[in-house]
Amino acid sequence: RESFSRNPEIAGVGGWRVPLPGNQSIFAKFIYHQDAKFLHAGMKSNAFFGTMAGDTASMAYRKHAMEEIGGFNHFFRPPDSTALEDWDLKKRIHNTRYALMYSDRLLVDHHHPDSWKGFIKWWYIRSWGYFLLRRLYPDLQYMYKRDFSQVLHTLRVDRWIKNAPVSGYVKLQFFLLAIFKNVVLWLGKYFIAMDILDSQVRNM
Repeated sequence: RESFSRNPEIAGVGGWRVPLPGNQSIFAKFIYHQDAKFLHAGMKSNAFFGTMAGDTASMAYRKHAMEEIGGFNHFFRPPDSTALEDWDLKKRIHNTRYALMYSDRLLVDHHHPDSWKGFIKWWYIRSWGYFLLRRLYPDLQYMYKRDFSQVLHTLRVDRWIKNAPVSGYVKLQFFLLAIFKNVVLWLGKYFIAMDILDSQVRNM
């Protein structure tokens, strides 16, 4: 509420998600650390990658902005899951020239995968969202390129978070997980599309 009152030009304010306190798995650490370099407290922007605000695990929007763009896009909901519908919402907010604000005070405990099964499911579901975002918004065509570049960035993960040294062994694990993540993202967009078509055929 304070951020909204001090910044009347913003349409929303949000933070980020952190793993649950008891989850110290390498999978949870990888997911958090890969985005940590983009987290800048208090940054306001009307560009999609100008701020990390937008993840609805920790996000508040002004009602009139949500009404103006029509809320969430239900096509970002593959069978029995959700897939980056909050980032589509963020993109449409920015397309109306509204700005969003990131606050490092708005961090929420969030369920992160703690096993191979959970890790695969996490990225498998998101593969459909990445695919739709790239199809709907030509200016986001480089999103997959950004993901593949992060494979190499994992080797510099100690630079992402200050005062958080990371061992060479953890860097190697992050590097291998980044490769595996991109394989799942590439395969998932095809398999989920087939699941959606199959469910539509059954409902005809």
